[in-house]
Amino acid sequence: MNKSIWEWLEIEPTGEISEIRAAYARQVKKYHPEDTPEEFEQLQKAYKSALRQARAAKRMETVPQSVQESQKSGSGFEKRDMPGFFENAGMTEEPNVPSWENTGSMSGVTSEPGTTPDLEIAGTPDEVESEIESDSEYDFAEVGKDEPEQQCLKEIEYIIMNPYLRNTEEAWNIFFNRERYRQLFKQQEFCEKMQDRICRMWGLQRKTLFLIEQQFKAEGYEQLIEKKEWKQKKSFIRNLHIISYKNKKTQKQKNLNKLLENQTNGLEDYMDLYMNYTSQSYGAVYEEYRINRCQFKQMLISIIILILFMIIGICANRSVQKSAAKKRQEQQQERYVDGLKKSVKVQKSNQ
Repeated sequence: MNKSIWEWLEIEPTGEISEIRAAYARQVKKYHPEDTPEEFEQLQKAYKSALRQARAAKRMETVPQSVQESQKSGSGFEKRDMPGFFENAGMTEEPNVPSWENTGSMSGVTSEPGTTPDLEIAGTPDEVESEIESDSEYDFAEVGKDEPEQQCLKEIEYIIMNPYLRNTEEAWNIFFNRERYRQLFKQQEFCEKMQDRICRMWGLQRKTLFLIEQQFKAEGYEQLIEKKEWKQKKSFIRNLHIISYKNKKTQKQKNLNKLLENQTNGLEDYMDLYMNYTSQSYGAVYEEYRINRCQFKQMLISIIILILFMIIGICANRSVQKSAAKKRQEQQQERYVDGLKKSVKVQKSNQ
């Protein structure tokens, strides 16, 4: 999609970081990483590119106008032109001032003519590396700080992405008893959003879905349980992973248990630590969750292929057996006909 970064964010070009983050908070609700992965990735790129431009513009504001004009004209400036400027700023070397001519491209996202182009990040190598690293993660911690509804939906995702928490009854009880979400659980519209988010996630067992159903019933929303999508979620084909994972303790789960025992005072403390970490490193956690889901899909496909081969083998065997039985029947009929012919000849010869 050949859209500019501002078209992705649906705002006018701006250097205000707060406006960019608010626009991203609105747009990220439209694109889910599972349903629209390409659009979600492009939105992330547009968001990060807009932040880089805004931060570069902030740096330009700290440079005197005369220096900017010299830099734009290509004449540059030297330390002797501004005596005491760098010393007063606590700098021993001249800064690497970003140039408006230094533009960067972003795959799938372009700048409109007449708008601010993408800027290279100026600074020392350590600063550049730190800047890129901070932008490499999805900035979910900054999105929707004052939106408990979005935070609640994200917390559901975080729980499901954790192999230790997703099917732990106590973890869901802690989540449903959080004081900050009590009013949300009483709203049918929000419960429908929550149900939709859960239906799009992978990894929950039937017992966990029944536990969530109890929450719907407690709030008086039994009609949600009768939805087609929810019934499909509970169906056997959606929960085949129980066969392989029900009694299996992975090393990752053991490590999480060890962390829980040694570094926290209980499951709730562990969940708080995990939520804080995931909000800052969503990309890494989601990637691991996606890999596990792909592994399960590959296993499921292998099982289906094996079953198909077994069915084909059984059908082929039955076909061979039918052919053999038919051949035996034909041979018996031939022998019977031959016997009749011989008996007729004998009768004729006797006459």
